[in-house]
Amino acid sequence: MPTKGSIETEPIVDPTSLGVIAADLGSDVAIEVATIFVDSLDSRVANIASATDAESLRRAVHALRTPAATVGAIPLASLCRGIEQAAATGRFGDDLDAQRNALCSLAASSGAEISRMLTDGELGSATPPVA
Repeated sequence: MPTKGSIETEPIVDPTSLGVIAADLGSDVAIEVATIFVDSLDSRVANIASATDAESLRRAVHALRTPAATVGAIPLASLCRGIEQAAATGRFGDDLDAQRNALCSLAASSGAEISRMLTDGELGSATPPVA
């Protein structure tokens, strides 16, 4: 519980998302999903960085949003959703480069955390919430 004046922040990766996959389909599948996410992250981010028009940016961000949510990278998925909506409506504003930079940084942090979870063997032990 946060103390007075502290800010509670959302974790960069919520391990319960992969815990649900492990509980439903097995830890091997959760590990495979996490590995595919990490392995494809650089190319997905490169596609976002190199998008030159609203539609290609929207598609590139959408291609990252769903996998990010699947592995529990909720802040990354949320940022993707915001950029995707801005691209769909053409409302970029002057902060598009700042949003892309934030996305690239958050993607790198998310990928590093999932890689750490894989290395530390945490994916098989992440337990889903009890309904």
